[in-house]
Formats: sequence, structure tokens, C-alpha cells
Amino acid sequence: MTSEKSQSGDVQRLAALSDGIFAVAMTLLAYNVHVPNAPLNDRQLGFELVRMLNEGSGLLMSFAVAAMFWMSHFQLFRSIQQADSIFGLINFGQLFSIVLLPISTSFYFSFGSNKAAAVTYGANLALLSALNILLWVYAVRKRWLPGFDPRFPGILLDLTPGVYSLLLFLGGLAVIPWRPAAAQVFWITAFGAPLVRRLVDALRARRGHRNPE
Repeated sequence: MTSEKSQSGDVQRLAALSDGIFAVAMTLLAYNVHVPNAPLNDRQLGFELVRMLNEGSGLLMSFAVAAMFWMSHFQLFRSIQQADSIFGLINFGQLFSIVLLPISTSFYFSFGSNKAAAVTYGANLALLSALNILLWVYAVRKRWLPGFDPRFPGILLDLTPGVYSLLLFLGGLAVIPWRPAAAQVFWITAFGAPLVRRLVDALRARRGHRNPE
């Protein structure tokens, strides 16, 4: 019993640290919107407004990305009662990619037409998604999630929403050499993961299963 309480406490500490890092990273995204600090005429103010709207779109998109992955993280940590060092390392990898998100967001939405900036942002999104899937796969394979099938066909169904997001983030990366602006279409479509989750839940309800984001 003491061992179980200790393991549960370890999970709670890891979850609390993760929540704090997510919160700080999501707050730092707001610093990507720069308000003019000098007197401007109407023409200059118009240009500044356009710039701020572009930066604001970056804030909105990256905040939504972070929120989506936090929800998945929340669902996972709400379901598990134990963790080990490997799980912790994977989690820290995802947290590091969250810490990078304000930086890659600022880079991309300041130089959106630049392919290097687009690749940097897209790679950050893909890394976040891949590590999110890896966390779930590891927990499922360790049988920490009751109701999830650790065998290959079953685990693929359980992780369909996460795989859906990852494929779209990678698809956005793939089109950057030809159409950098088109990458955003792929990345925005990745937010359909909750809808995919509902569809998978409906399928699982017929079989008797459950799902990540």
C-alpha cells in the first residue's frame, strides 16, 4: 500500500511540474505580440496593426496547439497511477518541446515567408505530437491504462487521433519547400483531432474500449 501511495505521489509531482511548464510556456506566447511603444501617425499605425494581427494569429494558433497537447497530457495523467524513469524522460522531452514553442512561434510569425522559419515551427509541432504519442504508447505497453489494448491493432485504434495530428504536422512540413504558406492549412486541420477522437470513441463503444488526443 505504501509503495502504491509513493508511486501515485510521484505521478502527481510529475503532473504538477508539467502543468507549471505548460502554463509558463502558454503565457510566454503572449510576449510574441509586440505593442508599439513610440508615437505613430495613422499610416504607421495601420502597418503596426497588420503586424500585430499577424503576431496575434501566431499567439492564437500556438496557444491552441499547447492547449490541445495539455488536454491529452491531462487525460493521460488522470488515468495512470504510476510512472518510471523512462516515462519521466519522455515526458521531459515533451516539456522541452513545449518550452521551445514560444521561440519557434516568434521566429515563424515574424519571418513566415522564410522556409527555415516555417521548418523550425513545423518541426516543433511534429516533435510535440510524436512525443505525445510516445508517452501514450509507453503507458499502454506498460499496461498502466485499463481498457487500452497493448497489442498492435488495438493500440493503433486507440492512438488514431494522435497519429492524425502527427501526420498533418508532418504533411505541413513536407509542403514547405514548394508552398510555405500552405503548411498552415495542414497544421490548422490537425485541430480536428478531438473530432477524430469522438469518431474513435463511437467505434470503441461498439467494442467496449477508450482513447487519447
